[in-house]
Amino acid sequence: MHEDLAEKFIEAYQAKFKEITTTIGDPDDEGTIIGPLVDETQFKKVSGYIERGQNGEGTMIIGGKRVGAEVSLILGSFILRAH
Repeated sequence: MHEDLAEKFIEAYQAKFKEITTTIGDPDDEGTIIGPLVDETQFKKVSGYIERGQNGEGTMIIGGKRVGAEVSLILGSFILRAH
């Protein structure tokens, strides 16, 4: 993406992303958009990507947090320039 468009795109994407990630929870609830991860293996894999994004390999724009202690729910995450 051209640098001249990046900031405007990120702002618009972030706004939409915030809207979508407010509807997380029970996959049987029709209002849920983001449900739990399939299993602990997938949870660890996704958590690893998020950790990389938070440790300087990228910039965490939004999300990256676990929801609850006993369920494999993670807020939708937007990481910029992760490698």
